[in-house]
Amino acid sequence: MGARDAARILASWTYMWNIPFDAKTLLGQYGFSIVGECPIEINHCLLARSGTKLEDITEVFSHEQGLFQSRDFLAEHPNWKQTALYNTAAAAKMVSEGDKPHWAAIASRRSADIYHLDILAEKTNFKDQNQTRFVVVAPKAIHSPENNKVSLAFTLPNVSGSLYRILEIFAREKLNLLKIESHPIANKNWEYLFFLDFTAETIDSRIEGILEEISKASQTLKILGYYKNAIGVERDGE
Repeated sequence: MGARDAARILASWTYMWNIPFDAKTLLGQYGFSIVGECPIEINHCLLARSGTKLEDITEVFSHEQGLFQSRDFLAEHPNWKQTALYNTAAAAKMVSEGDKPHWAAIASRRSADIYHLDILAEKTNFKDQNQTRFVVVAPKAIHSPENNKVSLAFTLPNVSGSLYRILEIFAREKLNLLKIESHPIANKNWEYLFFLDFTAETIDSRIEGILEEISKASQTLKILGYYKNAIGVERDGE
């Protein structure tokens, strides 16, 4: 694929797995396919301008998830005002350019390097193993023998046992169901869109037959992508 043939979008966090609903619905709406995934190790740091000390800080900026993931650390400083921005790098940039010695940001070590900020505290996030999972999307599916993961979106008829019939297929076929979640469908009261991830040894004719069976048991079915299940990657968060 060329440099502009794919994009990376947020999928989930290790402790809060929901991909933003708008992103998932846009995949189906515009026909994009998930072609890969990329888990990135997240290590938040408290950053401030040179010369700022912990006791000087009165306000901390970060993405809302950066603040949430650092809530135990921030609880030790109850007098600090917490302000959410659209991403952690923007928070670091704001602190760097703001000329406010009492400001600080929760962001990555890389942001400290880029915006010439001091690191006052490292690993402010409350989990030692904290990852953010991104999925790689492209206009067309990529069929590879390495693919062993499938993401689906489906709706069900509003009848008793409809979800059970889908889950029974996975139990019977001994497939590894990784995730299932549901979201209300806009403009359709009490109707839901389900998202599901599963893995198999390989994506072969057997899996295609299972997907056909799921399609028959569903009201609608959209295959969001076939791709390789990711192995943990340790990288500094952005």
